[in-house]
Amino acid sequence: MTPSKVFHSKAHCLANGPDALGCLRVTLDLFIHTLVDIHGLYQCDKSLVCFICLTMSQSIVVGAKYLQTLDLTVAHTALSQVDWHQVDLKMSFNIDYPREANDPRELSEVPEVRLWFIRLDSHYPWLPLFLDVESGELGRYTAMLVPHQFSPLDGIRYNPEALEIFVMGKVFTIAQWLKDNQIDGIEKLKLVVRTLGYELDDGLFELLQ
Repeated sequence: MTPSKVFHSKAHCLANGPDALGCLRVTLDLFIHTLVDIHGLYQCDKSLVCFICLTMSQSIVVGAKYLQTLDLTVAHTALSQVDWHQVDLKMSFNIDYPREANDPRELSEVPEVRLWFIRLDSHYPWLPLFLDVESGELGRYTAMLVPHQFSPLDGIRYNPEALEIFVMGKVFTIAQWLKDNQIDGIEKLKLVVRTLGYELDDGLFELLQ
């Protein structure tokens, strides 16, 4: 099932509310859904019918059967529809992996989950550029790929050497991908680097362009 979208004016949506026929309707399959960042005007209801006013966001729901079999189908299906030139896209993952109530592990400490994300990253190495920084999605994604510990006070504490290698690897890979695809995303790449705690000289980015 592919997303179907019907657009009406913002005024129409505001006047008639979230159930108004013709406000952006996003039809979803069982595992993929598209959400809309509308700056607090409305929340998606349980039927996942939303408005569009500003920036589109996409959340990919990944169930346990995909994680346990390293099946990337759900990601391939969602990402094949993405316009990568839309650099302000905000992506996130909703991991549905049941655990015992007394299981103290975070999702990034579950081997099946980590392996799924390692495989995903090998297919889409530019994906960190499009993750939702404000919601912490970039940090969670990084934790799937970089050794770390959890601190009650500081949250995720990455291994410094591993994080540095990860960041520089992403800078080189994503900068080349942007260049090859003629996408203006260097400023967004700089934001990714800063979010992960690094400041790189602008001269490096100029060199890579």
